[in-house]
Amino acid sequence: MKKIILLLILAAAGYWVWSHWKGVKNAAVTAEILGRTAKTYPLALFSVKVKARHGIVWLTGSANHQEEKRIVSIAKSARGVKSVKNEIHLAHTIRTPTQLFRDLKITTLVFERLVTEEGIAGLKLHVQTYNGTVLLKGKVSHKEQSLLATHLAREVAGVKKVVNEIQVHS
Repeated sequence: MKKIILLLILAAAGYWVWSHWKGVKNAAVTAEILGRTAKTYPLALFSVKVKARHGIVWLTGSANHQEEKRIVSIAKSARGVKSVKNEIHLAHTIRTPTQLFRDLKITTLVFERLVTEEGIAGLKLHVQTYNGTVLLKGKVSHKEQSLLATHLAREVAGVKKVVNEIQVHS
């Protein structure tokens, strides 16, 4: 009887360790990403949240474009990470009302061009503008669609630069 009780206790302890190891592993991945991010962008820790589960890392919050790219890179290179879900929204310094209006107008015009273009209409593309720089994000099935989106954005009045982060998935 003592052996059965001991086996049950050991089995329960083994199960507890196994089930909590995943939590420890997720916490270790999160801590590694936050620690490496803190070295480069300590203030980003106040606005970017990191959550790891089963090798998948979710990044949420807000950061500027440079911080976002670096944090995603850090997350992708962390041990045990299989994939990164980037849901960071771009945040920038304060703009004047005039600049906000110009950027909103550019975003609207670029988006309008994208949704009315036959080769791109219906695709889920995101457009953000900051001081005349347009950021394109989303997913397309052909490289030509990505290039066309960049070309259409460049043609809009007031656009200084286009950053294309559209992913091509066949």
